[in-house]
Amino acid sequence: MVDVLEQLPPQSREAEVAVLGSMLAEKESMLKALDLLRDEDFYDEAHRLIFTAIRDLHDKNVTPDVITVGDSLQKLERLADVGGQAYLFQLTSLVPSALHVDHYAKIVREKSILRQMISISRTVAADCFTQKDEAQELLDNAQQLFFTLAQSRSSRGMTAASQLMQNAISALEKLAESNKYITGLPTGFKELDKLTSGLQPSNLIIVAGRPSMGKTSICLNIAEHVAIKEKRPVVFFSLEMSDQEIGLKILCSQAKINLRNVREGFLARKSWPTITNVASQIASAPLFFDFTTSPSVLDIRSASRRWAHELKAKGDPLALIIIDYLQLMKGSGPMESRQQEISEISRSLKGMARELQVPVIALSQLNRRPEEKGREGRPQLSDLRESGALEQDADMVAAIFREEVYKRDDESVKGKAKLFVLKQRNGPIGDIDLNFLSEFTKFVDPAPEEEAF
Repeated sequence: MVDVLEQLPPQSREAEVAVLGSMLAEKESMLKALDLLRDEDFYDEAHRLIFTAIRDLHDKNVTPDVITVGDSLQKLERLADVGGQAYLFQLTSLVPSALHVDHYAKIVREKSILRQMISISRTVAADCFTQKDEAQELLDNAQQLFFTLAQSRSSRGMTAASQLMQNAISALEKLAESNKYITGLPTGFKELDKLTSGLQPSNLIIVAGRPSMGKTSICLNIAEHVAIKEKRPVVFFSLEMSDQEIGLKILCSQAKINLRNVREGFLARKSWPTITNVASQIASAPLFFDFTTSPSVLDIRSASRRWAHELKAKGDPLALIIIDYLQLMKGSGPMESRQQEISEISRSLKGMARELQVPVIALSQLNRRPEEKGREGRPQLSDLRESGALEQDADMVAAIFREEVYKRDDESVKGKAKLFVLKQRNGPIGDIDLNFLSEFTKFVDPAPEEEAF
């Protein structure tokens, strides 16, 4: 039985000839082909040389045709390698119609993608036979290779400054028309959105806090706003809480039902219409949960890629990833120390944010230093547990703080909270006042002060 990997790679000589003939015959067809194809998409080396010569002439503002392309190849001493001037004339005579260059280019491109997939498969197979890494890491590498191929073929790698400026002006016009200050993903907290302009794509955001401060609650509140209010897909990895706990938290938060009463089995009959209505709204929201216990960073990257691919295929791209929480994750393999493992996890999450081009929020614990005398619980950037890599890799670090946790008898601080933005790579830092509705486990913006008369 013949090994399929040893067969002639997928290619279409006829389509390659039709593309090149169209490019030599008509300028508009040439421009379309240059936008759709790359040198390596051509299987035949002679066709690759001709395509490169056409592209180089266009870049020099010289009109590519049979004569100019032939002259360019002659100067490079490669004209004979493509079959001489006669073959260039033959290309133009063989093309059925230059009007169909899009169709010909699509065939060439699809064959090229198939060849690249075969090449990746060979690499993956070789790595599996040598067993140089653990199976999970090999699987992650394979997924990344195929995902990178998909991403690279969905957009062109090189972007001219003119295109950057065109996109920037277009974005500014849209912002001016909408009169909004949020350029990223809104969180639902006005002052936070003002300070950050929203959660930015490709950013790694650390939300930290001591136990009982409300790290999970504030991130769930953000997830609820994005998925329910903005109707943008969110994937939430819950490494600590069960599906039932998360479900009750979201339902009580949205319906403003006292969570403690629910847990104790006391629920007024009049509350049920509100609960069922809110539950229906939540159920229809693009909010997805993964409750895998003790996952490795490779597991999370793999699942995130899968979600991103599936949602993009449905026309509703992934908007936000939340991981609760970072210290419960494992690295890809044995490490000399926990700090090294956290460093690997941090770098991997930052890479995932850039790869998928979505903001990634990772919850993190703070060490005990905020509770030292004179600190009164106020967090600092250096308080992050195993903080070195997290401080470096994170684009933004925010810490939630509720003074009432330490001063339970002080009515003046009851229900008050602060979110300290301790680092923001592309913006200012600052303190944001919030209110915490403990009965609903919900953070909200403070009510505006009444105007003085």
